[in-house]
Amino acid sequence: MRKLLNISPGKLLALRASRQLAFVRLGGIIYYDMNDIETMIQKAKMPTLAGNI
Repeated sequence: MRKLLNISPGKLLALRASRQLAFVRLGGIIYYDMNDIETMIQKAKMPTLAGNI
């Protein structure tokens, strides 16, 4: 997950702790829902200025 989002271990922990990124822990392994990740990325996107040229 860290490689996919290109974030540090601390940032990933902070996202889980603040409930910005849902997860399930089964047997010591943490799983994430890809739809939740895509939604989080879409919300974080900045609008482009291409239409204003």
